[in-house]
Amino acid sequence: ECREENIERGKDDLEREFKRNNIAITPELLQSTAQRQRLGSVDDLYAAIGYGGVSLSKIVQRIKEEQMRTHKEQQAVQQASADPEEA
Repeated sequence: ECREENIERGKDDLEREFKRNNIAITPELLQSTAQRQRLGSVDDLYAAIGYGGVSLSKIVQRIKEEQMRTHKEQQAVQQASADPEEA
């Protein structure tokens, strides 16, 4: 099946690109990425990547930006809680 081949190709490409960019693959991340691309399922995401309908580089860039923003927010919270309160 053409769709099955696209799913397999898309999954391989996505996993390779995520590993190359040190992005941990989680079911939640895959599902949110599919939803963000307005796709019904993770398999639809893989198929779209496999046939070139979705840009893998844009997906990776957006995820890295989100992770960076989350990391900065966590650092700000940790820093705020580590600062001694003035009495």
